[in-house]
This record gives sequence, C-alpha cells and structure tokens, in this order.
Amino acid sequence: LGLGIFGLFFSLGSRTPVHGVCYRLIPGMKVLRAPSQFAFIIAFSAIVMASYALDKFVDNIKNNKAVYFKYLKYILIAVIVFSFIFLLAPESILNIWVKVFYSSISEQKHQVMLQNISEITKGLLIIIFIAGITLILTVFKERRKIGVLSIFIIFTVLVLIDTWRVDKKFLRYIEITRNISEPPKIPAYEYIKNTDKSYFRVLPYHAYRRGDVRFSYKGISMITGFADFTLKRYDDILKRITRFGTINLLNARYFVSDVELKLKGFDEIYRQNNLIVYKNNSAYPYFYMAHRVILEKDEDKILNIIADGKLDLTKSPVIEEDAPDFFNVNVSKEDTTKDVLENLTNDVIALNKTDKFKVKVKSGKPGFLVISDNYHPGWQAYIDGKKTKVYRANYVWKGVFFEPGEHIIAVSYTHLTLPTN
Repeated sequence: LGLGIFGLFFSLGSRTPVHGVCYRLIPGMKVLRAPSQFAFIIAFSAIVMASYALDKFVDNIKNNKAVYFKYLKYILIAVIVFSFIFLLAPESILNIWVKVFYSSISEQKHQVMLQNISEITKGLLIIIFIAGITLILTVFKERRKIGVLSIFIIFTVLVLIDTWRVDKKFLRYIEITRNISEPPKIPAYEYIKNTDKSYFRVLPYHAYRRGDVRFSYKGISMITGFADFTLKRYDDILKRITRFGTINLLNARYFVSDVELKLKGFDEIYRQNNLIVYKNNSAYPYFYMAHRVILEKDEDKILNIIADGKLDLTKSPVIEEDAPDFFNVNVSKEDTTKDVLENLTNDVIALNKTDKFKVKVKSGKPGFLVISDNYHPGWQAYIDGKKTKVYRANYVWKGVFFEPGEHIIAVSYTHLTLPTN
C-alpha cells in the first residue's frame, strides 16, 4: 500500500514534492524515461493488494459465505453505477478531476484529454461488461448453480479476448518482401538539404505551432521531434524555445513556416506550396571554440542567461565545473596565431548517427571546443589519442578544453553498461 501511494504521488510530478526529492537524491532517477516506470509500481502494488484481498476472501468465505457474497455484489454494483454516471457526463467529471488534481494543465493538453473521451467511454463500457458478468457469476455461485472451474474457464476466455483486443493492432504479419513507399517529398526541406551541406538544425514551425512535436523529415536534423525520448535538460531548453537566445543556441539555422514571420535577423530564402523557409543569421555554429568561459553552477541562472540572448555564448560558453589549470594561464598578447577549427567528421549528422565526432583545432592560446550535441556521461573525448575530460557546456552541449597548439579532438559515445565493439 505504501509503495502504491508513493508511486501515485511520484507520478503527479511537480504537483507534489515527492518527484523533486527523488529526482535530486536517488541515484539513477535522472536516467531517461526512468520516471515512467512508476506506473508499473502503482499497478504492481494494486495487483499485490488485490491478491491479498482475494486470498483473505477465499479463506473467510468458507465460514461466512453470505456476508462476503453480499459485499462482493455491493462492490460490483458500485463499479457499474459509477461507470454509468461517468458515461452520462464524462466531460464534467473530467473537468472536476482537472480542478482537483491538475489545475495547471495547459489548454493543449486539456483539449487532448477531452478528445480522448471516446476512448475512455469504450474502456468504461468494457468495465461495465466485465463487472456485469462477474456479478451474474457471483449470484450463480451463491445459489450453487455454477462451480469454481466454470468461473475460471469463463474468466480465462474473457482475459484472452481482451488481450487480443488490445494487442491485435501490434500483431499484424507483414510480408518482408513488400515495397515500402517513401513519404512524399516536401520542396521546402528538399531545398534546405540541397543548398546547405554543413551541420545545422531546423525548426519546423508549421508543425510546432500546431502542437506536432513529433514532426521529422529524412535527412534533416530538427530541434524538435524527440517527444517522449527527450533528455531532461534538452526538454528544459525546449520549454524556452520562443526566446531567441534559445533558438540560436540550438543551432536553428532555418525556420520552415506556413505563416509570414517578421523576425529581426531572419531572411526569407525560399517559398513554395504554402511553406516559407527563413534563414536565421544569428544561429550558433555546430562547432565553436572559445578562450574564455563563464563558471556558473546554478541551473536556473544558466537557463536565464541562454534565454536572455544578450551574451554571445560562442565566445563565452557557460560551464558548471572548474576549468583545468592550464586554461587559466595568461598567454602573451603578442601571440598572433590564427585560430583554426576544421570539422573532420564524416557527413553523418543528417542520418542521426552522431555517435562520433572528430575536429582539428589550432590556436596559440588555451581553448575550449564546444560541440552542439547533448552532453551525457557516456561521451568520451581524446586529444591526439590521449583521453581527456568532457565538460557540460551551455547547459545542454558538451565541450573539451585543449592546450595551445594544433590538436585532433575525437569524441565518441560509449554505452555505460552495454559492451561495444
């Protein structure tokens, strides 16, 4: 019971302090999608408690069958009545639930909830059907007109039918030789692919403003499109996507919109089939080096710095740990060595295979290379073949400090638990 109550409060997220405490104090809680597992904890707790109740019911029914049959009938009737009440006024009941448990729900989510009333109704009809069958069997059992084995067989058949009802959409057999048709090409995105071969990201504003955060296009790296698989910090950034500082940090070089946009620093470069491509001239590059960093450990302050957009984070990236000693050494102002940054990575960004990067840097000063790709503890970095530390840069990205001179910096991802070849 305690585990189930804990899981319930945890699942309510920021509406109770439970989630925040667990997120900060329990090791591994920050791992992607781990919180969703608490749905299973709630279900597991409910199953265990139901098993204990059933066991107790079976033990006691032998001594006082009439009382336990009576309570079982009351429970089943209550379930049926509540379900019928919900069916009579589903929207009103859902609105009451929102006011009590989820007053901060966004209008978009509220509309999605209301759009799913038909699915909730189907579920309640199934509950009414099963509860009704159980009530009838209970009456028959009480009058000794049916045996335990018959009840077991009936419920087994019901479970199998319901399981098939849910799973049939996922159990379709498909001939592997069939031709898989390519999705239709969108001229606006084809234009971007054909005219810009460098590394960049795109904001599909035409989809984003409709709430379609899953929109993707083959060969294009989007700043959205990850949905439930978004890392927590990247999700924090996306919540501030309407701020220009955030847009620039995310390397959003292009906007694809279905409405006219009048934005400073944006140029219209293409228009066809109701879609307009705008180029963001202030977008940060995918790779950049700096000779100055800002140390800030407060996450909220970093997010405010990014969203504000007044500070050029390509020249002064924000880090959350102390820089190595060599980076703080004064360098002669007479040094005239020109900075060089050359991307040696194969063209795999557009194919979403960004598990390896290789960059050549040259500078007369100590530097900090920033790669506009999500930081994760699984990333490993090597400077001229020697392993070095990967730092978190600008809240979401990763970076590597290097000493003066010419270096090859290689960064690759290694899974923390699974072996790799």
